[in-house]
Amino acid sequence: MKICEHHTGLKHEKVMNIIKNANRACSNKEKHQVDKDSLWLCLTCGNVGCSRYRELKCAEVHSVNTKHKLTASLTNGRIFCYECDELHS
Repeated sequence: MKICEHHTGLKHEKVMNIIKNANRACSNKEKHQVDKDSLWLCLTCGNVGCSRYRELKCAEVHSVNTKHKLTASLTNGRIFCYECDELHS
């Protein structure tokens, strides 16, 4: 599998340490249903948002508004690049 240019250089151990210390709540304070298994952490600033498959798509909206490309799943550590629309192990 080809790795996107935005993902290159990220160390899995570093990402897992960031995830371990991350807040486990969506940063969006607007009332909405939050599935704790569908939270994604922005690897640029630490913002936590709901999956793009959830009601408000909080992580995706954050990415669009800030141009931050990479997020990591708080459930399994997989990395998603919003610019390339690619999920990485």
